[in-house]
Amino acid sequence: MFVRIFMLMFVSATTLWSQMKVVSSEQVPLPEDRHWTSPRFSGDGKAIFVSSEGYDGIWKYDRSTRKLSQITNDRGAGYNYFLSEDGNTLAYRRTTVLKDGVNRVQEIIVLDMLAGERSRIIEAPTVSTPVLASGRLIYSVDGEVRTSGGRPKDIPILLGIETTKIALFNSGEKVLLDPLGNGSYIWPVVAPGGRHLAAFEMTRGAFVCDIDGNNVVRLGRFNAPSWTRDGEWIVMMDDKDDGHQVLSSDLVAVRIDGQESAVLTKSDETIEMYPDCSPVENEIVCATLDGKILLITYTTQEKQ
Repeated sequence: MFVRIFMLMFVSATTLWSQMKVVSSEQVPLPEDRHWTSPRFSGDGKAIFVSSEGYDGIWKYDRSTRKLSQITNDRGAGYNYFLSEDGNTLAYRRTTVLKDGVNRVQEIIVLDMLAGERSRIIEAPTVSTPVLASGRLIYSVDGEVRTSGGRPKDIPILLGIETTKIALFNSGEKVLLDPLGNGSYIWPVVAPGGRHLAAFEMTRGAFVCDIDGNNVVRLGRFNAPSWTRDGEWIVMMDDKDDGHQVLSSDLVAVRIDGQESAVLTKSDETIEMYPDCSPVENEIVCATLDGKILLITYTTQEKQ
């Protein structure tokens, strides 16, 4: 309760409020023979990476040449894949079901896209999806964090979800966060600068907290959060379903303090899902339920 009152007092003390609204929206011209999903911006914003239905394969769409090239055809590679900050390295998890149809092998694959070199880092029955940060590859095997690469920086690195809690690698140690208490979390994302994170708790909805899991601000029952490049807004999807299929979904933006929101898309015909915000431009890329990829340009401005 104290936290929420504090946030309200902070907002009322300032005279400026920010607004966010859409300037344009267009479909990315990808071939229509596939159901596209999992769009991600490259670190410089010049390319959009996508996967196909079932997370099979990863493709790169070059925005300047408007050419699409396949990076890998590995099954499951498109689930939670990770791009380095410079956009030159791609890491993903490959899963292979063995001949007995029951057991499996999971591998971490790292692809140097400039050199065209592919490396298999680890093979085990169960490994986490990988993270690339500060020149390091980070992943876990049976809950044990492993790293490789350059010297670490003193910034928090999100590992994902472990036993329903948010796993962070901070100052050389793994930490499990439970910001709401007895929570079951999905979709955690760290804000630019590493001071805050947003996530979704299965019964209580989306929220923002500081990187230690304190000072929680509830945002509403919105899914799949993504931070804008300035760290001031969280873009999410407001989806409705009947328990079997998605009936509608629009993108919304909520300011970090939870005091301002904006509906970014509003269409009965298009179902926008799983947004990803550009790290360098005021742009959002998202998938639609029928397998298209949309590129949305927005603007933010201050108002009295």
